Amino acid sequence: MVNGEYREHNVTVALKLFTEGDEQFKETNNGFKASQNIVSQKVSNKEVLEALVEEGVIDEIQGWSIKVLTYGAGEIVGIYLTKKNEDPVDVSDYFEYDVFFALQEYKEKLKENNQGDESYEETFKILGTGYLDLFIGDFSTDTWSIVKLAARESYKEDGDDFESEAVTKKASFEKTVGEAYEDDEPFGVIEGSIKAGEGKKTDLGNDD
Repeated sequence: MVNGEYREHNVTVALKLFTEGDEQFKETNNGFKASQNIVSQKVSNKEVLEALVEEGVIDEIQGWSIKVLTYGAGEIVGIYLTKKNEDPVDVSDYFEYDVFFALQEYKEKLKENNQGDESYEETFKILGTGYLDLFIGDFSTDTWSIVKLAARESYKEDGDDFESEAVTKKASFEKTVGEAYEDDEPFGVIEGSIKAGEGKKTDLGNDD
């Protein structure tokens, strides 16, 4: 049996929110001029953390990071906020994610030595479709993304000893596009990406 490993990944939110700007109206001598522009604003880690401050989840944004917690090869467990010398905060309820369909690319190799001990490794990547949406206060999104994920499983026998590992390396929701909602009413267009970088071993999930 391959032992899964909990890993935490730093999250980078890089979204843009497009909305209709204020209408401009001016009367002229023989009529009027009117216009309205589409304006954009960024939705980054800062804006997400500020929204969670407004929800009372944390008191301030300084020092807090957004982390994706994974287990084993490809399982997303949840989303947390972490800060040095502070207990982690589970904010999974403010996010929703799923993968609809995925293609898999893999490489695997198995070796057996003269004593009959085996060593095995498989690396694989997933390319699929899915979503990762926000539900914070009155603000929410309904999006579609290209999902990319990389993971690895391995084991090694050495006589009676057996070592194994299953880890998620990276995960991302890219080419995101969809609608932004306020009080369940659409008011804007969202595009961009949410990426989870290279993971590192963590005790974050051991209390779950």
